Parts: sequence; C-alpha cells; structure tokens
Amino acid sequence: NYSSYKSINEYTNVIQSSAIYLKQLDYKIPKPVIASLILKGLLSSFDAFSSRKYEKISGNLKNININGLINDLISEEARISANVNLNTNKVSKGGRGNRKYCNKYRITEHIESTY
Repeated sequence: NYSSYKSINEYTNVIQSSAIYLKQLDYKIPKPVIASLILKGLLSSFDAFSSRKYEKISGNLKNININGLINDLISEEARISANVNLNTNKVSKGGRGNRKYCNKYRITEHIESTY
C-alpha cells in the first residue's frame, strides 16, 4: 500500500524488486499483474489517474510499459503535491483577507498602540 512509503518511487521500487526476485526463482509475474498491483495500492487522490491508466492498459495487455507507468505516477505525485501546497497557501492567506493581522497576539483587526 502506497501510504506505507515516503514516495511513489519507493513504493514502486518495492513492487519491482519483488517481481525481479520472483523471476529469479523462475516465477515470472505478468506485466498486467504488476501494473494492477501498482495501481491498486494507490491512495484515493490517484483515482482519476488509475482509471485512465486501467483503460489504456486494458486496450493493450501485451505491450504494457511498467517503466512508463512508474514515470507517469511520479509526475502525477508531483502534480498532486503541488496542488496540495497551492491549496494550503490559499487557505492560510484567505483567512485574513485584507484585514490587519497582529503577529504578536495572533488575531485579526488588532492594532497595538505604541504609546
């Protein structure tokens, strides 16, 4: 499950390493199964991405590009992270709007007198 790892890269490396290990034991896992394992373990924030990839993969099971899938996932993770950071910035800025904010007392509309 992706949530157990720090990044998509780490998550997919574990799956690929397991597939390579099993191949060395003369048990080759088909690429559609590897792709399915990768996509099934993702968080719900990847649902739209997974749906698109499942549709694409199901049309061409013999020519699945696992490395391409992983590269796309890394890009998607970066995009999702960028959106989360952008939304976090909007929330922290949006709470105050144009109102004055007192850093000392951490409240809005407070003006400390200086006399």
